[in-house]
Amino acid sequence: MPLTSFLDSQPQAAFATRINRLDEPQRRFFLRRYNELYGQYLSNLAQNPRARFTDFLGGLDFNRDFQAFSPELRGEYPRQFRPPTRILRY
Repeated sequence: MPLTSFLDSQPQAAFATRINRLDEPQRRFFLRRYNELYGQYLSNLAQNPRARFTDFLGGLDFNRDFQAFSPELRGEYPRQFRPPTRILRY
């Protein structure tokens, strides 16, 4: 079985292959978004029934999508960007 037909039949494997090229914070972020992205692909199938998941993934700009979210939503050290506030009373 060629690799492309394996990846077409196993969307999780295609997704893992694609995100393994990313650094660790991006990989964790997109692992949490797998179901959302796969749902987008399935909704695109209504318009293009011959679409392949690997082609859908190839059309995504993972770096741009990652940067579009706030650091807190990306899961990057939320305390670093929103330190606790202390109120001083006199």
